[in-house]
Amino acid sequence: MIHELRIWPEFFVEIFEGRKTFEVRNNDRNFQPNDVLLLREFHAGKGHRAQHYTGREMTVHADYVYKLPLVGNYVGISISSPVLVADTGADE
Repeated sequence: MIHELRIWPEFFVEIFEGRKTFEVRNNDRNFQPNDVLLLREFHAGKGHRAQHYTGREMTVHADYVYKLPLVGNYVGISISSPVLVADTGADE
């Protein structure tokens, strides 16, 4: 299954460059191993700047999904194989 998700710019870069190899997410989508996450870089917007997608997207593979104890419906997702699929430069 493919899950389309928003991700903040600082985390997008860390995943793409291979330093961040996990995601913590609310399990409202029933994440499973072998799912694909389509991560769409999203600027949350503060002050005068509106929230918006930056135009950069990548896919990652969910290798392992772990239910986090004592944290409600959240899971840790081990991810690998980041592939940049779009960089439209919409944030410029």
